[in-house]
Amino acid sequence: WHDDTPEGRSLIRLAYEDGFVPRELNALGVSEVYEFSASTRTSGVKISQGTGFMLPKGDKSGRERGRLRRKFEAHQEAGSVIGEDEIEIIKGAPDAIKKIARSIPSNFDALVDGISSQGDTPLAVTRNREVIGVIRLKDVLKPGIREKILSVKVMGIRPVMLTGDQPLTAKSIATEVGIDEYRPEAKPEDKYDIVTREQAETRVVAMIGDGTNDAPALAVADVGLAMNSGTQAAKEAANMVDLESNPAKIIEVVMLGKQLLMTRGAVTTFSIANDVAKYFAIVPVMFAATHPELKALNILGLGLNTAVLSALIFNAAIIPLLIPLAMKGIRFKPTSTMGLFIKNALIYGAGGIIVPFIGIKLIDIALLSIGG
Repeated sequence: WHDDTPEGRSLIRLAYEDGFVPRELNALGVSEVYEFSASTRTSGVKISQGTGFMLPKGDKSGRERGRLRRKFEAHQEAGSVIGEDEIEIIKGAPDAIKKIARSIPSNFDALVDGISSQGDTPLAVTRNREVIGVIRLKDVLKPGIREKILSVKVMGIRPVMLTGDQPLTAKSIATEVGIDEYRPEAKPEDKYDIVTREQAETRVVAMIGDGTNDAPALAVADVGLAMNSGTQAAKEAANMVDLESNPAKIIEVVMLGKQLLMTRGAVTTFSIANDVAKYFAIVPVMFAATHPELKALNILGLGLNTAVLSALIFNAAIIPLLIPLAMKGIRFKPTSTMGLFIKNALIYGAGGIIVPFIGIKLIDIALLSIGG
């Protein structure tokens, strides 16, 4: 029995481990499979041979076993006929299950609201269109995810959570991880529309997803990252697939990109400032003979015969020193764009002007002393 959705795989694994589904189920006659649909928000299976299906472990009474093994009279619900020798199991969102179930427990809504209010996801299960339980699915948050979300905000990136969960569940998870904007009960077309709307406002959009519902948004986003544990549709629609299935990986990708941009900007800023400083130092000396008024700009007091040579020696020395900086990269700490600009301007811009002045003057003094 295969279910391509992450929650479906979790339920099947749980059913196998607890003995509710026999290991030989794949050999049984499965007359019909209901693939997950974004419109119905349900999926399920119809089994022709129900004997022995959903028998719990342990010493259950014969009466209990008989109740679980009983055959159902044929009936028709929502366009699907269930034969007397068939068992139909459907799982899905509680509100979607309520639309197709013919029997709902009186405490169903209370159970669903209680699970949702704690930040977990309720998943209802029916057997032959009778609600037999609500399963609590708990999202296991990655360690440090709240801190990483905060880092993203500091960098000026706006995180938005798009989820098919109920409003209570979505609100609880968003609060826990520190996301201010969230959209509960989002359908595939909703996610797609939100991404395209943000792009229409000239924003660059990165999308993370693992489900079939995420595929349209992953396909249209500027950067689409799918989880390796997700559905095939999501992985095919995305630009990248994270083999570790860690949603926080996109944050690391952003920070790496910022570090690369910072390194390139720092080296470029220093190089330009360095060239300006060198020319400002040697040009007045080079043309002092033809334009005596330029002597006033020789603030370093460079020698007439050593100025150009000093600049050449300094340039030959400074370029190799920049290679380790370019290879290692600039250490990046999440901050605003303006903060990064000011930091680069002060450190690498001002440094690119001051360092050549000092270096060329020291080399000039050394050359004069050698020649003197």
